[in-house]
Amino acid sequence: MRAVIRGLLRWVFRVRVMGHVEALAHGPRLVAAHCESALDGVLLGLFLPASPLVLLTPEMTRSRLPRWLARCIRALAMLPARSMVLKDVVHHVRNGGMAVIFPEGQVTHNVTTAKIWDAAALIAARCGGNVIPVRIEGARESRYGATSARWPHRWFPRITIRIGAATVMPTVTGYGREARRARAFALQCLMQDMHGMHGGWPDQRNLFAAFLDAVESHGRGVHIIEDARRRPETYGQLLKIALALGRVLEGETQRGETVGLIMPALSTTLSLLLGLSARGRTVAMLNFSGGVGPIRDACAVAGVRTVVTSHQVLAAVRLQGIANALEGIRVLYLEDLRERLTLADKL
Repeated sequence: MRAVIRGLLRWVFRVRVMGHVEALAHGPRLVAAHCESALDGVLLGLFLPASPLVLLTPEMTRSRLPRWLARCIRALAMLPARSMVLKDVVHHVRNGGMAVIFPEGQVTHNVTTAKIWDAAALIAARCGGNVIPVRIEGARESRYGATSARWPHRWFPRITIRIGAATVMPTVTGYGREARRARAFALQCLMQDMHGMHGGWPDQRNLFAAFLDAVESHGRGVHIIEDARRRPETYGQLLKIALALGRVLEGETQRGETVGLIMPALSTTLSLLLGLSARGRTVAMLNFSGGVGPIRDACAVAGVRTVVTSHQVLAAVRLQGIANALEGIRVLYLEDLRERLTLADKL
């Protein structure tokens, strides 16, 4: 039954196990995972090697399907009042087995690391301090994710289990409240470092790549921004404008160049930021409230050779003569860039 359930889940969720799989091959192994859905315990119990002992959160035992699937794995219910459960986990790891814990003690309702359960840090310390961080990507988008209704949910999202390298937690001596806090803080730092990674570990995405991931998750028809003009724009509209501006500015700038922006808080400014990031440019937001002098100094410090702005913006802030004041810096205007868009660019 275990093999059948694992094969079925692998097929419907397209489960992949990646990362430092060799860290789970031998020796005492304690796995710490950030919990974002009621299915996480079952997924780790089925797809990690050596049939690990999984300490289930209360949400995993209350949901009908995860509770039924948990019969196929070695699992214990997380009961903080019962110290024997914690001792069983420690005893299992010390005898050469592998155990999985969820340090937050619950399925989190957001995508950030919540408060660490003190008992989880105690388990990590009693097991020798060697912790293998694991991140499950995609499970929070399933029907068993705990995120709000505004977060996209699908029946069968792609799930990736990424295994990090084994990490030795710092040794904390003593007992009492301060020692418990120190152990919990060390484990929380480990979880935060793991949560701040993406894909190939660590996160190497630029701003535009992260925006594309958000577009794929939420859908192009979802409204994402509304500026002072009171015109809500969707992910798709923002993406279209960003690609257009990035394509036009690609011919006016060089890859790796720092491009200055003199723009107000409008959706067009965000489109410029995304479009330049898509083409490998670095954006420097220039504060126009101080006048020409501070802008000139900021351009010199940041190495800005090209500034993008708008005739309307300069007229509104009374900086029409800034092009003459910025010697050696080329000033491009959005009104002129819009006229350069050809049919090929739009296609």
